[in-house]
Amino acid sequence: MASIHAPVTVYIASYGLAGCVTPENRGVWGDYGVERCLPGARVVHMMAGHFDILETDFLIKDLQAGYIYPIARL
Repeated sequence: MASIHAPVTVYIASYGLAGCVTPENRGVWGDYGVERCLPGARVVHMMAGHFDILETDFLIKDLQAGYIYPIARL
């Protein structure tokens, strides 16, 4: 992944496995170790479950941010 120069964003569902991380370990493992493996990655914690996260307006808009929407020609 280091050879691909693209922005990386990791979305973490707080009601998923992240909820099982003990409070004393959240500082290190609250992001599943993303910051250690990919220091430049953007980590977004979302208050949703693993499948619910896919239906949130925030995720949909965030994934589409920066793209130009095509205009259909008639």
